[in-house]
Formats: sequence, structure tokens, C-alpha cells
Amino acid sequence: SFNESVISDVYELKFEDLQVNPFTGSIRVFNATFLPREKPLKEYLYINSSLSLKTETLLLEEVDIRTLLRENRLILNNVYIAKPEIEFLLNGTRHLMLPFKDTTATEPIASEDKKRPIESFTLRKFHLENASFHSINSNKEREFRIKGLSILVNDLQIEQQFGEYLTSVKEATLSIENLNGDLEKDGVKHLSFDDFEIKFEAAKAQ
Repeated sequence: SFNESVISDVYELKFEDLQVNPFTGSIRVFNATFLPREKPLKEYLYINSSLSLKTETLLLEEVDIRTLLRENRLILNNVYIAKPEIEFLLNGTRHLMLPFKDTTATEPIASEDKKRPIESFTLRKFHLENASFHSINSNKEREFRIKGLSILVNDLQIEQQFGEYLTSVKEATLSIENLNGDLEKDGVKHLSFDDFEIKFEAAKAQ
């Protein structure tokens, strides 16, 4: 399914081991990586930023495989990611990391099967635990490092419209053990704090 999506033109998804329980629809992946390709399969000239993820354990529970195959919609009950390493490399004033379904940046090869976007993504619960996070923003000359990042999200919905992604959540909790940041262009040059937590409800992003 991933290889049939347009995201696979830009990113590679790899893992060392996979365990599937067809009765419960659970999928457990070990030592998974989601990394930018050294050379994209297709060039999307508007993409100026990237993300990378490495994790020891990735667990998907109650995957609705029939809906995924028939309607290209990924519906599952729970995603759990343990001890991931996440990195963002951000450029430009708008950070574009993923290809859109209506792009005209490249023309498809005539003999090649056309790849599909994932039209929507529904998730009842997302749990990311004890992550390390590194972000570099070259445009604003900012760099942040976070340790002990945990995120718990309920009722996540992502939809792809023409030229944009729409995201909404019912409620979410974010906690951080430690954050350090350097901000070269701002009045505050350095930012640091420990033991931070925030909770919110009914958030939407475009």
C-alpha cells in the first residue's frame, strides 16, 4: 500500500521484522525507518523540507484491511510508537514535505502505473512514547532538541484536498522531559525548560 502511494516517490519505508495477527488485524514492526530517498523516483519541485523517523517498535491494532484495499482509506484503532528518533529539516517560509495528489510538477511515465494518494486517514488513538526530536529551520536559523517527548491523541482525522492537508483531533496530550533551542534571529537566543505538559481539545490544522 505504501509503495503504491505518491509518498513513496520521495520517502522509503523499511523494517527488519514484521509480525501479523490476521484474526485481530494487528501488525507489529521492528526497527522501522521512514527516510527521504537519496534520489526521488519523481521530482516534486515544491518540496523543500523533509522528515525522518527511526523507531524500535511500531504497533498497528485493528487494521481494516478490506477498506484499505477497496477504498484506499486506512482505518485502524490504535498506533503505538516506542522510542522513536524524529528529525525535521525545514527550509523556506512554508515547509512542504509531502507531494500533493494534484501536482503538475512532473509528468507520469506512460508505461508506469499511476500512484494514488491516500485520500483520508482515520485513527481513534495515537500514542508516541519517549521520543527524541531534532529540528533545524535554516530559513529562521533555529534548532531545537527535545528528549522524552510523548504524544497521546484521540480521534485523529487527516483528509487530503486539492493542494492541502486538513487535520483534526478531538483531544490530545503532549509532554516533554527536556527542550533546548537556539534561535539566532530572535531576541531570545536560547530557550530551555524541563517537565512541560499541555492538553487541548477539538484542534484543527490546515
